[in-house]
Amino acid sequence: MGRFAARLASLSRAGSAETEMAREMASHLALLEEDLRRRGLSPHEAALAARRAYGGVAQPQELHREARSFPVLEQLLQDLAYAARGIIRNPGFALAGAVTLALGIGVNTTLFTAYNAVVLKPLPFTDPERVVRVRRAFQSGLRGDVTYAFSWPE
Repeated sequence: MGRFAARLASLSRAGSAETEMAREMASHLALLEEDLRRRGLSPHEAALAARRAYGGVAQPQELHREARSFPVLEQLLQDLAYAARGIIRNPGFALAGAVTLALGIGVNTTLFTAYNAVVLKPLPFTDPERVVRVRRAFQSGLRGDVTYAFSWPE
């Protein structure tokens, strides 16, 4: 639980953790460089050899970020901040997007409500599978000679 709390607390101080990590990596490089200078290398050669011996900096930084924090939550917070800045910078575009979403959701809700009432719900009869549809066809055999309407006496 202590590790979880520490990771949660590091979300609020991500900038200071980055500078602390950069300072620590720089001190490791400086110590390695000084050790190589004591062995007889020139300052320039010692700096190059120290960087070569230390390896890449990006991968250890990324591993340290993952260990000290919640990368997914941190990325979500960054994305939300970016979205807020975009909305503040261009409110008309944000309003157009919100109106488009509202209209799309409203139309889909209306269409589904109608589809649900007409197709998905069973008929309001006690025995709906016995309901039939009666049609009348005329002698001519043409396609339009079918009707579902009947007069009252028929």
